[in-house]
Amino acid sequence: MAACRNEKIPWYIYHSENEVLSIAGLYEDWVENNTDEIFSTFSIVTTDANDMMAKIHNSGKRMPVILNRSSETRWIDLSTSQKDALALLLPSPAGILKAHTISPLINDRSSDRNTPDVIQPYLYPEGNLLF
Repeated sequence: MAACRNEKIPWYIYHSENEVLSIAGLYEDWVENNTDEIFSTFSIVTTDANDMMAKIHNSGKRMPVILNRSSETRWIDLSTSQKDALALLLPSPAGILKAHTISPLINDRSSDRNTPDVIQPYLYPEGNLLF
């Protein structure tokens, strides 16, 4: 989902060949000092946006790091050096991703959002889109 200036326009972003997208992330379990409660945390790693994502995410110009099959293995391999891991944090090449706007029903809590109809292309009035 991305925001266009003051209005939120939902987007469906997917692999151009409908393959699974692997996104770089970091996780850690940590203990809260006062209660000894264990928390599992996760963060999606981002990088500079490629041209397509920069148009969608116009304020932050960021995107998740998309890993190809060989990068997946290197990303999760504990023997990968910090330098080699950092080299994976690049915007995905043009053409890997496709995107289209989807219905505002995705944000409607009273609707059944677990249906294929939710990700069907939806056209918003001209003034709401970036292009």
